[in-house]
Amino acid sequence: MELTAFIPRSVTGWKLLQSFSSTTQALTPVTWMLVKFTETYSLGLVILCAALTFFHEASLKPQGKSLPVYVPLEYHTPGYSVFDRADPSLALENWAIEAAHKLIDRYGQGKDAAPVSSKRNNYLHSRQVASIDLTNAFSDAIYVGSIAIGTPPQKFNMIMDTGSADIWVSDIGCGTEKGCPDSAKRFHPDVSTSYKNLEQSFKVQYGSGKARGHLASDSITLGELTVTGQSFGLCDQVDNILKPGLDISGIMGLAWRGIATSSSIPAWESLVLQNALQEPVISFALKRQIDKHSHKKDSDPAIKPGGVMTIGGTNASHYKGNIQYIPLSKDPTYWLITLRSLTVGDTQIDIGKPDAAIDTGTSLIGGPASDLERIFRAVPGSELMTSGSYKGYWAIPCHKKLCISVQFGNVSYPIEPADLDLGKFPERNLCITAFFTIENSSAKPNVPRWIFGAAFLKNVYVVFRAAPPSIGFAELSAHFTGRTTVAPTQIINSRLKAEFPGGRSQHLSRKNEARRISFYRLANLILILVAIHLPIVLMKPD
Repeated sequence: MELTAFIPRSVTGWKLLQSFSSTTQALTPVTWMLVKFTETYSLGLVILCAALTFFHEASLKPQGKSLPVYVPLEYHTPGYSVFDRADPSLALENWAIEAAHKLIDRYGQGKDAAPVSSKRNNYLHSRQVASIDLTNAFSDAIYVGSIAIGTPPQKFNMIMDTGSADIWVSDIGCGTEKGCPDSAKRFHPDVSTSYKNLEQSFKVQYGSGKARGHLASDSITLGELTVTGQSFGLCDQVDNILKPGLDISGIMGLAWRGIATSSSIPAWESLVLQNALQEPVISFALKRQIDKHSHKKDSDPAIKPGGVMTIGGTNASHYKGNIQYIPLSKDPTYWLITLRSLTVGDTQIDIGKPDAAIDTGTSLIGGPASDLERIFRAVPGSELMTSGSYKGYWAIPCHKKLCISVQFGNVSYPIEPADLDLGKFPERNLCITAFFTIENSSAKPNVPRWIFGAAFLKNVYVVFRAAPPSIGFAELSAHFTGRTTVAPTQIINSRLKAEFPGGRSQHLSRKNEARRISFYRLANLILILVAIHLPIVLMKPD
């Protein structure tokens, strides 16, 4: 019959229905019974069947090609001696010194972006997602996750850092006298059958800290994702980076190749270029450590759950509502977006619209002196620390709460006051805040004016997206945080809408996506049932 010409001839009638039902999981028993009855009864039952199927399908969530890979994260801060834990003020002082040095080392001097090559590494898996658990230690200073290098794989805890692009790990030849503590694992190149020495020197500088050795290539595995032939630095000399007592072996750079000292393509970028990921994204949900910097003794004060890093997708259980994407403000180097406004209480502070780096490898929020001075004018009793260990930090009276919101795109995100309170300044009723003064070289356009580290990122679900290049934020779920959070505020502004047309500032709604998928499945089901029913009707004698 000619009607079947509208349907693939190899899959007609019940075969087509069977094929459809296998792709939409299982039809309800009632739906299946109604489909059977269409052989005999009227088209009205077809419509009823379709309606029932629609409501059944609407309850389903959209499925991806494969499940994401999740990487557990650990959170570490710089190492402390037993004396630090006995003296809370000394612990805070050491923490503040280390955090400030790390911020200055990273952004106090810029480097020009390198040209990006089209060379691609190899990958072993089809499009999928990986998840890595993070560890949080000593009060939210560093987030650490596990990766594997070599064949057979050797596992290492690495700092997951969106503020740098180089990958490096300490070599077996790096002893304590060369800056590699016994607490950290080191890579054995002779054990790996896939290891290759690239015969090139490697050196990365972080201000007062540096790591040097040679470039190598080997397989690197993140969760269940493996990149073969990945370039990385194998370091036999590490100065002022790795801390005794912490099992951290190196840094996993997650920024763009343009700022890589080695000019090597980062592993995450290799996965994107090879279309190996379900989505070209890396997402983070970071946990905070409640005890702050007092380091109260417990079973293991150095290690706490730090959240999850997801490569190739997002984890819907970790956030709620929509993900708002903001396009990168410059060509991909650092992860830079425009800071549209900053509000203290109900007062919006005029700081222009500077670039801001979103950096998982930094603890603090750093900005130029002039901007920070305007901000803290709105906080009576605030004070800039101008000498000693806390030089560059802003402090406020301890009885005050610092209530600050920052706007990216058309949403304003509140920062939990506890995340901005580092602890009490010794001998004075002042508490050190997470805001730190950093002056950048104006001759280096690649260096951002503002840096937002963990103090901000613990308050949002953050997604770093390669294509189109952008950063997304969403509200953390109560399931992840274990408590109710303050929701972000949508900013309604016609001028802002004009600056973000179409997909420039995007919202992803899982609910709308599920409805869209259900609509298409409904249309397909109606077509199938009509194809089954009409031949029976037309063949009946008049």
